[in-house]
Amino acid sequence: MNRPPRANLPSSETSDRRSSLATCVALVLGLALYITLPLGPAGEHARTGTWRWVTAIAVSLLTLLPPVHRTISRGLEWIRHPSCGARRMIAWVIALAAVGYFLLTAINQDRDFFAKTHDDSAYLIQTQMLARGKLWMPEHPLHDFFDTFYVLTTPKYVAITFPGSAMFFVFALWLHLPTSAIPILLSGAVVGLTYRIITELTDGVGGLLAAILVCSLSWFRMISIMLMSQVPVLFLGLVVIWAYLRYRRASDRFRPSIKWLLLVGACSGWAAITRPVDALVLVMPVGAAILVDLRRATWPTRIGSIALPIVAAIPFLAVQLTINRGVTGSFLRSPAEINLNRDTPGGTYGFHNPPPNAHAQSVVRQKQIDYQVWAVPAIESHRPKLIPRTWWTTRFPLMADVTLPSRMLLIFLPLGLLGLRGLRWLLFCTLPLFILGYVGWAFFLEHYNVTIIPAVALLLVLSLRQIHLVGPSFASAAIAFMLVLALTDCFEFNHAVDDETFRATWLRELHHTSERNAIILFTFDFDPKTPGIKRFISQEPVFNTDVAWPDNASVIRAHDLGARDVELFRYYAARSPDRRVYRFSRSTGQVQELGPVGELAHRPPD
Repeated sequence: MNRPPRANLPSSETSDRRSSLATCVALVLGLALYITLPLGPAGEHARTGTWRWVTAIAVSLLTLLPPVHRTISRGLEWIRHPSCGARRMIAWVIALAAVGYFLLTAINQDRDFFAKTHDDSAYLIQTQMLARGKLWMPEHPLHDFFDTFYVLTTPKYVAITFPGSAMFFVFALWLHLPTSAIPILLSGAVVGLTYRIITELTDGVGGLLAAILVCSLSWFRMISIMLMSQVPVLFLGLVVIWAYLRYRRASDRFRPSIKWLLLVGACSGWAAITRPVDALVLVMPVGAAILVDLRRATWPTRIGSIALPIVAAIPFLAVQLTINRGVTGSFLRSPAEINLNRDTPGGTYGFHNPPPNAHAQSVVRQKQIDYQVWAVPAIESHRPKLIPRTWWTTRFPLMADVTLPSRMLLIFLPLGLLGLRGLRWLLFCTLPLFILGYVGWAFFLEHYNVTIIPAVALLLVLSLRQIHLVGPSFASAAIAFMLVLALTDCFEFNHAVDDETFRATWLRELHHTSERNAIILFTFDFDPKTPGIKRFISQEPVFNTDVAWPDNASVIRAHDLGARDVELFRYYAARSPDRRVYRFSRSTGQVQELGPVGELAHRPPD
């Protein structure tokens, strides 16, 4: 029996069915990811209640009503295709609005605007040196008293951080601005660039949603007022991507492209001395794209297009090489490597076993304890065979909680992969490259993930475009769902949110003290088995952040080294004998006045 011939479906109908099927499969994968991904150390349970997802679902269902959907659709179409001039103006408005929001929300949460963590204290010391035209200072004669986290006191007195971030922050000191001013401005610029780039890659709706998503992230808001390297390197990386997009427009004529190639090179070099691994993550896709573009170019154009970025990057790389040579004696060895080898044996990049009986060489007790209770377990568990388990149980959950306002948005990420095409890969590739780059690090902290926030935002935006192919009303509902979750992860809508690093009233009082011409000896008198010992270690006060050289501080902060304190008394008795000395007990918070340093230098030891 002959079967009747099958009617050929129209190609558009076949494409629609395939698109719908792919969308359903991706959503199922996303749902499975949301359900199975374990809770991580940065879990959102503390700030997420049932009311958040109930509100998000309710608002999404409301948008499905025809009158509401029509109103939303008209509004979205109005902002979907801005002109080039409008995109530029909107990007500036978004950046300035983000700056204002980051400042106001920090004030509303009574956050501290001074450097108090290990990282931003070290960056501020480095910034103080750069403001005075110094890349490092000589070894301090009392180096053990000032030995602290992320700062070398021997063979030179220098922060181990790469100088690229401090090259931004130094403008705050030169212009007599609060130190948090530059991070806030850079954070706003990141939001504006995210809008500009994602608008170029998708449309105005996607760019605006991405900007809102970035502002909604607690960890991004947290570091927006801190002296950290993640925001500066992300800003530089986004400038590189934006410059490449401009270069593509002018690439039919070589001469107009010169300025964009120089900008790509300069920002790449600056990023390389800001946060090297993240710089590679952000810059490598652009470098590969330029090489692909040059396949059909003439040889003079190829040579010029490759040489120009390299020439622009050289001055920045020379700064780092100078620091390496001056501090370590080798162009290829950084201060950070010395610090890791001394106080974190086995903590350098790669897979290492801590040496037998390894310990921090520092005489500072809290650094020794920190190595044993935090670094050693991380190093010992950092093994190639454990990589899949480590990433699945710890690092992927941490990435999700830092880069998404809610875990529920994991459902949309696989769907966004279906929209990757053309130049969208430039931004997305930062995500897999980031994972590859950090596979070799034993330590993986929450704020590291700030680098990939725009890539995750792009996936969420692309997921909406795929949903729109299935049904425009569903896309409007998904937008509403994302916006509600984003807004309810902000302090203004959810007081369970706290963007502060940690609360330490005594550090704030110490920062605002009116005491002058003094020395404070800090006694770390905690037992290593004290519950929450890591929290006490994180609140380290011995950073002389207001000067480039400890002796110049109005209130000199130093470690209490017991019987060795007489060395400090004699040293300062010969330089400023009128300084009054105090001893601060970290465990009790009690302050004891010891007297003028000139008298203490001649007293018999206790």
